[in-house]
Amino acid sequence: MSTTDPHLARRDLDGGRRAGGLLALVLTGLLLLAAGGAAGYAVAAFFDTFRDMNINSVFSDAESSMLLGWGAPVAVVGSLVAFGLHGNARRAWFGSGGENRGIGQGTVWGLGMVAVLWWATLTQWVRPDQVGVAVDPTFGQDEAWGVGEWIWYTMQWWLPGLITLVVLYNALPVRRTAEDRRRAAVARLLTTGRRVPGEVTHVQGMAAQPGTYSILKWTFRFTDLQGQQRWVERTETFPSVAVPRVGDTVQVLFDAEHPGDRKQIFAALGDGEKAEEYVRKSVG
Repeated sequence: MSTTDPHLARRDLDGGRRAGGLLALVLTGLLLLAAGGAAGYAVAAFFDTFRDMNINSVFSDAESSMLLGWGAPVAVVGSLVAFGLHGNARRAWFGSGGENRGIGQGTVWGLGMVAVLWWATLTQWVRPDQVGVAVDPTFGQDEAWGVGEWIWYTMQWWLPGLITLVVLYNALPVRRTAEDRRRAAVARLLTTGRRVPGEVTHVQGMAAQPGTYSILKWTFRFTDLQGQQRWVERTETFPSVAVPRVGDTVQVLFDAEHPGDRKQIFAALGDGEKAEEYVRKSVG
C-alpha cells in the first residue's frame, strides 16, 4: 500500500535522474574541454622555449613566461580522468552506443586545445627583439634570420592552424559516415550473411583504465563455409569493460559469398545478437 501515486513518483524519479545525467554530461564535458586546454598550454610552452632560442640571440633578455613544467602532467592525468568520466556520463545519458552520439569526445577535447593554443601563441609567446634579425645586445654581432628562423617565427600561426584543421577534420560528418557505413553493412549481414565462432589469436596494446577506452591492435581467426581458415587484423578502440584477450571466443559475421572481403568481416565479443556489438571505432 502507498499514499502516493506510484506512476507519478516514478515519473518524478526518472525526471530527477535525467536532470542529474544532463548535469553530469555538461560538467564532465567542461572538464574534458579544460583537459584539452591544458594540453594546448603544454604544447605551446614546449615550442615557445625552442622558438625563443632560434629567433633571438643567446644574449637577448627575452625569455618565455610560460610554465613548462606543469602543463604536460596536468594534461595527461586530466585527459585520462576527463575521458573516463565523460564517457560514463555519455553512456548514462545516451544509453548503449552513447560514445558514438552527439559531439565526439575527441572533438570537445580538441576544441579546448586549439582555443588555448591560439591564445598562447598570439599573446604569450616570446616576441623577437627585431623581426628578421637576432639582435646581439652584448657584442653587437647581429645575425639576419635564415629560412629556419622564419619558420620558427611564423609558427605562432601555422602550428595552431594545422592543429585546428585536424580537429575540424575529426569533427566532419564524413568520419561519422564511415561508421554509419559499417553499421549498415552489419545490419545487412545480420540478415543475409553468416555468423560463425572465431578465436582471438593476438592482442597488442595497453589495457584501458576503468571507465576509459584503449586502442588495441588485435587479430582473430575463423573458418569460412568452404573450410578455409582466415585471420583478420584490426586496430580499434575498446571500453575497459570489454577488451579482447587471447583465446577468447568471438562471433564473426561475414559475407558468405565473399568471405575474403575484409570490409565485410566483423567480430563481436559478446553473443553477437545486436549490431552495435560488431561496430567499434576503427583506427586502422
